[in-house]
Amino acid sequence: QAHRGPIWDVKADVGAGSHRKGEHLFTVSSDSTIKVWDCCRNQRFEEASPMKCLQVLRGHRPGSEVWCVDVDASNIFSGGRDGLVKVWDRETGANYQTLTKHTGSVFVVRPAKAEGDTAGLSLGQSVL
Repeated sequence: QAHRGPIWDVKADVGAGSHRKGEHLFTVSSDSTIKVWDCCRNQRFEEASPMKCLQVLRGHRPGSEVWCVDVDASNIFSGGRDGLVKVWDRETGANYQTLTKHTGSVFVVRPAKAEGDTAGLSLGQSVL
């Protein structure tokens, strides 16, 4: 269940909607995947037990490192070396939107304040 390459970004749950703060961790890696981890359910904190991987999201181009992840109440956002910003449904893991305007790697993604907006930052380019 571990990533098959270096992990580039980790985000903790924002605790919005039906999710408790800190309930999930989101990781991205050079293996082109985003993983959603259950970090507290059915675990006793005094015991050292591994987290359970709940979802593996695939959709960035194979061999393309995924470098950044962020999350809000209903979405997971990812960006990577393939120049894509992807928006995933948090409950189902389905990729329902792909932003393709970047010509270089995407290093930062952030959900914008207005619902439905996403910002991505690519090296040497403006925010889209």
